[in-house]
Amino acid sequence: SRQTFRLLKWINVAALQMAPSQDRGPMLDILHSFSELCLFLWFFFDNLSWLAKVGLIPGKAMDYTRRGARFWMTHCILNTFCQLITLSQLRKRVAMIRNSKKYTAAVMSDMDGKSKGELMDLENQSVACLMDVFRSAPDILVSYNLSLMPQDQFSPALIGCTGVFTSAVGIVQNWPKKLILYK
Repeated sequence: SRQTFRLLKWINVAALQMAPSQDRGPMLDILHSFSELCLFLWFFFDNLSWLAKVGLIPGKAMDYTRRGARFWMTHCILNTFCQLITLSQLRKRVAMIRNSKKYTAAVMSDMDGKSKGELMDLENQSVACLMDVFRSAPDILVSYNLSLMPQDQFSPALIGCTGVFTSAVGIVQNWPKKLILYK
């Protein structure tokens, strides 16, 4: 099952939080940290659910799953909010560069490499934020549905399509930008 592939993923989340990250402002840093804490707890409870299914720990697997799904939903909400704020900040920076005296269509070809590189970097970061929103926002529905199990669930077709969509976005996000097929 997919749950087996998520075993010990919480270790990756914890390791990423120990690495230094870009300062995005205190409020956004706090929201992002809380979002990552919720993701950590989702994977942790998901692992407990798996351990309960195979009989290694006492308890009902569904109880662990529902509890973990609430953390996943909170992560998805906070992550979507953080990415939208970041996207807004990036768009403002792009607009400032484009509205500056240095940036006009006529002088774009004369713009130094550093400015062009900065503009391209900001555009790439904006696309990455938008893709993360496309992945996190629909997962709110999937995680909410999982927290309701086994009663009061949404249509399985709706949840399945939403899951396929978010998985496809995740594949696009992780796909190598340039494939080297042979040398």
